[in-house]
Parts: sequence; structure tokens; C-alpha cells
Amino acid sequence: IKVIGGDDLSTLTEKNVLIVEDLIDTGKTMQTLLPLVAQYNPK
Repeated sequence: IKVIGGDDLSTLTEKNVLIVEDLIDTGKTMQTLLPLVAQYNPK
């Protein structure tokens, strides 16, 4: 899975983050994305 457009995720720190997935089948996108986003301590 490749994250595109995530050059500076530090802007997520202390922000509310909404992740929208258009198709949920295996959950691999969320399994990859959630730990990546969590590194930046969003609310």
C-alpha cells in the first residue's frame, strides 16, 4: 500500500482526523494507515 500526498503528516498533530475509505474489503488500507497517522498524535 502506498500513501500518496502524505509528505508532511506532522500537520496532523493535535488535529481531528477523519479517514474515509471508499471500499472496505480486507482492511489492509486501515491496518497500514492508522499506525502511520497515529505516529503524529492526532486527537
